[in-house]
Amino acid sequence: MEHEFWHERWQKREIGFHRHDVHPLLTANIHQVATPGTTVFLPLCGKSLDMHWLLEQGYRVIGIELSEMAIKEFFAEHNIPYQAEKEGPLVAYRAEGLCIYQGDFFELTEAHLHAISAWYDRAAMVALPPTMRAKYAAHLQEILPATAKGLLVMVEYPDGYWKGPPFAVSTDEIMASYKASYAIEILPLLPGFTLGGDANVTERGYILSPKAVD
Repeated sequence: MEHEFWHERWQKREIGFHRHDVHPLLTANIHQVATPGTTVFLPLCGKSLDMHWLLEQGYRVIGIELSEMAIKEFFAEHNIPYQAEKEGPLVAYRAEGLCIYQGDFFELTEAHLHAISAWYDRAAMVALPPTMRAKYAAHLQEILPATAKGLLVMVEYPDGYWKGPPFAVSTDEIMASYKASYAIEILPLLPGFTLGGDANVTERGYILSPKAVD
């Protein structure tokens, strides 16, 4: 899936993946992976309201997003002043308690995430086709601190029901991608995914706790 695909989605306002409320699985479960004052990483963050909610709760936030338009809209919609500075292949947009890197997720390194305590993936893995998801999960685990806990929200729907994105990601795929490094708690299914209000398209959360390193 090329960069131009996502730039075009934002330019055409084809952003049904953008929620107009804070995700209930985040508000209900963030306390299990992070405490206020710590830093939470959001991959492929868009202009998610979840970031603003985390800031309001006292968390610090680091995000990565390909679309410059999405990032600028986030700051404008929340009236947050920022400074932008090019850092190698990325551009860092910084404000109090917040840094959103604009650019390719695969350009992100361990140095960018060394301070995080947790990560929250609501719209990253489900945005990618299967061939890219394996690469995404591998790179993510390479750059995350070994102690960082994860909160994931995945979309589920019957095979062939929907073209995607968002793509369906099963529990089996989550296990295959992360079980070597994490103990995985499966959260209850959340019916009625908001994109179109289709009850056949649901969401499930996962809490990932790093396994002890020998």
